[in-house]
Amino acid sequence: MNLKNLLVCLSFILLFSIVFSQQSEIEVVAVKASLQQKNLVVEIIAINPGEREEKITITTKYFDWVDERVEALPREKTKKITYILHSVTSGTVKMSISNGVNKFIEVALTENTAENKELSVKEITAEEYSLPEPESEERESKGNGLKKFNPIEIAIVIVLFFVLAVAAKMLLERGKKQVIIQEMRVERQVKKIQL
Repeated sequence: MNLKNLLVCLSFILLFSIVFSQQSEIEVVAVKASLQQKNLVVEIIAINPGEREEKITITTKYFDWVDERVEALPREKTKKITYILHSVTSGTVKMSISNGVNKFIEVALTENTAENKELSVKEITAEEYSLPEPESEERESKGNGLKKFNPIEIAIVIVLFFVLAVAAKMLLERGKKQVIIQEMRVERQVKKIQL
């Protein structure tokens, strides 16, 4: 009985290993980028050598903006995926291309980047992709010097205002009680004097 169960388990493991070994890895063969009418156009050429349709996920980061797009790749085909990022100025655009492979790229844009010229596409590591992008001087000036607060700072400020409001209310009530007590003492003394 135990030998039979063991053989069944081994057959399932063998079956799963065959199924997963047939899973194809998409190959990204080229990535090109150019600036066209203030739009960044990125062309990704990917090959799906497998016998079934696969999907590729493209995640784009541009300052604090993040976009994710999923593209289907037909089986045994090469596909050109065109990704357009509208109204770019200066800064760095980072992209993660994943399915079977994880490829991370970076395209740097400056204020004097020439139109319709192929831009330099640099392959980066996963750690470099994850690093936050520093704010450019232009974006800081557009913010009129106002600091962006994170949610923790906002929560702390709200709690402090709440505590101050409760403390002020308690002090007012205490002050009112003391005024009432003083009035009662004055009334008692007036009554004593009248008697």
